[in-house]
Amino acid sequence: MDKSDTWLQSGNSSSPENLRARRRVDGSHIAPKWERNRESSQSGESNPVSWIIGGSLLGLAVVAVATWLVMGSLDKGNTSDVDASTVFSTEPDTPPPLAEDQITPDEKRFKKDIADALEAQTGFLDDGCAVFEKFLAAKSTAELESLVRTPEVTVPRMRAWYATHERKPQAAKEMPYGGGVSVQGFIGIMLVRLDDYSVQSAALEKTPEGYLVDWESWVAWCSMDWHELFEKRPTEPVEVRVRCSLGNYYNRQFDDDRKWLSVRLIHPSSERTIYGYIARDATSLIRSLTNFENRDQSFFTLKIHYPENAVADNQVIISECVQTGWVRQGDAGSAENKTLSPNTSDE
Repeated sequence: MDKSDTWLQSGNSSSPENLRARRRVDGSHIAPKWERNRESSQSGESNPVSWIIGGSLLGLAVVAVATWLVMGSLDKGNTSDVDASTVFSTEPDTPPPLAEDQITPDEKRFKKDIADALEAQTGFLDDGCAVFEKFLAAKSTAELESLVRTPEVTVPRMRAWYATHERKPQAAKEMPYGGGVSVQGFIGIMLVRLDDYSVQSAALEKTPEGYLVDWESWVAWCSMDWHELFEKRPTEPVEVRVRCSLGNYYNRQFDDDRKWLSVRLIHPSSERTIYGYIARDATSLIRSLTNFENRDQSFFTLKIHYPENAVADNQVIISECVQTGWVRQGDAGSAENKTLSPNTSDE
């Protein structure tokens, strides 16, 4: 018996051949216990990717079912005998008009006022604008004379004014500028954008002869040229059309704010400001000018004069408030004149 047989018969587990055979059998059929435990724990864990994919598919399925149900209900409700105009009508529900005998006197007056206002604005836009275009295009003072209101007062003023002020024909780029027209009584006011891009207010009056231009408010007429005031310092009252605001300038002959109220006066033709002063005891005059207290600027026609031996050329006394605004209504010189403010401006 050779050594190999002795190894096999004795069953000695330490035989090399026996060891090799045992390794083949154990490795090919059963894994070690620690490996089996690891595999079982891994098989019980959840895979997050699979959960995300499954949830997305479930959500898409729910959306698809809901869409199918909604489309089916719309198809059932879409019948050919339904008039779409009755379902989606844009016509407001309006009550039938009242009979004439059912309208109260106040309602009739209100209705008439609205109709008159609309008619006045329409007439102003048509006829008034045509007249003002002629007024702008006029080449001489003589051509203007037939286009202005109160010619007995205005024409002499125009002739004297244009003797020292150059006038050139103009054109309107937009009239009324902004599309707005203010009509009060027989006076209509609109903004006009000129060919030099300045914006100015124009006032016209409806008369039996047609619409006529208020020239004084257009040029901000003064009985003495604004620039001459500083040089001549007149002690007699001068009529001026100015924009007013409360002042805070007390100096020289008007340094006592307990005696005087300071008012800032601005004329559109000049950058130079004049300060006017009202005596504190002139209560009626102060009351007539209270409109500008809550505004940056208000339009007034005033009478001013310099004190005797005036020290400064930009300090005057306000002796009279001729009217509120620049547009005169009624007869010239009437104590009851009321006016409209033209609100001139430059851009």
